[in-house]
Amino acid sequence: MSNKVNSSVVYTESRNPSPEKDGRYAYHPKVVRIVKQDKNDTLSRIETNQLVSKPHMISALSALEKYIIEEMSAGNEVVIGDLFTIRPKIKLKSHQDENGKKSPRKYYEGDKIQANDVVFAGLDIQPTKALLDQLSDRIQTFCHTAANYRPASNIESAQFKAEFEAYLNTHSTITRNAIKIDFSLTDYQSRKLLAEYSSGKNAILTQEKVGKAYIYKKR
Repeated sequence: MSNKVNSSVVYTESRNPSPEKDGRYAYHPKVVRIVKQDKNDTLSRIETNQLVSKPHMISALSALEKYIIEEMSAGNEVVIGDLFTIRPKIKLKSHQDENGKKSPRKYYEGDKIQANDVVFAGLDIQPTKALLDQLSDRIQTFCHTAANYRPASNIESAQFKAEFEAYLNTHSTITRNAIKIDFSLTDYQSRKLLAEYSSGKNAILTQEKVGKAYIYKKR
């Protein structure tokens, strides 16, 4: 078993399911020291470390972020209540050959994967059965057909324009996401509509960027 230097993440050489063209099996690194925990372990660890002094959402999220990073850095699994579990993923580092092509080095049976040839590859986030069951029940209960969906041609109709302009008279500011929901529009329809009403000599909306989003106000 190999142990990555200066880290608590422990991995072993795991055989790929399919052989190479020459019939040999290549190996990849796999995290093996997974400490499984339940939701009470997670809460107890956070409480023990005194990361949360009161049930305040911002403090709780900050504590959770620190906890996840610490556990992921140790190669451990983290259980977030009845919501999901998070596990770290690792992979072989890619190397560039003389032709400029990047690919991982091949390791075969008996080879020891070098610690400096292993890199972080993201997170594996899996929802719990409890969460999936709740979502399944809610989605089945609240699913409905888009009866009010308007084909692209309808946003050009006089009836639609009258409804939309009446809507503008009752809303001091609007966003693209808001009209997508309120009028069952696609991304294309909402962009086209707002561009039409906020540009040109007859524009009746002003556009202002706030952060990464745009808000529209009636002139």
